[in-house]
Amino acid sequence: MIDRRAKHFRNLIVAVTIVGLGSIFWAGIAWSWLPLAGIFLLVPFCGLYLFNDEKLLNQWQHELFAHWEKGELDFRALDEAVS
Repeated sequence: MIDRRAKHFRNLIVAVTIVGLGSIFWAGIAWSWLPLAGIFLLVPFCGLYLFNDEKLLNQWQHELFAHWEKGELDFRALDEAVS
C-alpha cells in the first residue's frame, strides 16, 4: 500500500517536473507566452493523483476494518507499531 502511494507520488513529481520545465523551455525557445499554458496541465495531473490516492486510502481503511471486525487486528498494537 505504502509502496503504491510512493510510486504514484514519484510519478506525479516526474510529470510536474517534465510539464513545468518543458513549458518554460518551450516558451524560451519559441519566445512566446503561449507554451506556458501547458502549466495548466498540472491541475488535472494533481487532481488525478489526489483522486487515486484517496481511492487507495479508502481501500486500505476498508481492509483494516474488515480485519478488525473479524478479530484479526488489534488497533492498539497497530498504533504502537506505526508509532
